[in-house]
Amino acid sequence: MKRAFVCLFSFVFIFSASDRRTQYFLTEHDFLSNNPSSKMAVTGQSYYRAEYDSNDRVITKSTVDERKKVLTVEVYNYDDSTGVLREKNIFNENRKLLSRTVFQQEENSLKFLQYLYNMDSVEDFGGRYTHTIFQDDKKPKVHEFFDVNGYNYGEIELFYDSLGRISLVPLIF
Repeated sequence: MKRAFVCLFSFVFIFSASDRRTQYFLTEHDFLSNNPSSKMAVTGQSYYRAEYDSNDRVITKSTVDERKKVLTVEVYNYDDSTGVLREKNIFNENRKLLSRTVFQQEENSLKFLQYLYNMDSVEDFGGRYTHTIFQDDKKPKVHEFFDVNGYNYGEIELFYDSLGRISLVPLIF
């Protein structure tokens, strides 16, 4: 029975591993320009390790120091139906969430635009995104709103009192 379980587990692991590939990059510029290095070339120095799925989409990107310690991990999530990037989460070496970027139509972005322009509804152009920075206790600290060109059109800074209640400070640029 144990052998059957081990064989089944090994088969599933090997089968799922073939869908992923890993590439190494010396700099962020190399990653963005898709200029990978060999595993041997990154030995002994800081580098980026990116894992790709079978559709050649980035699943994770890790920042690794020269001692092979993972400093940050970026996890990318895609929409199941369209395959478009939906969310990017950044974690530190302790797996604590540092920030989240949500692409496309996002609730906080819509509320901010409705507040800013005193509108009942907002047209969806699909290019806006929201970047949220988290505190140590996993509570959102800042929501930054960007348009399709990366222009920051506003922020909401969240302050918490001793009871955990939120005070909002909208910042408009």
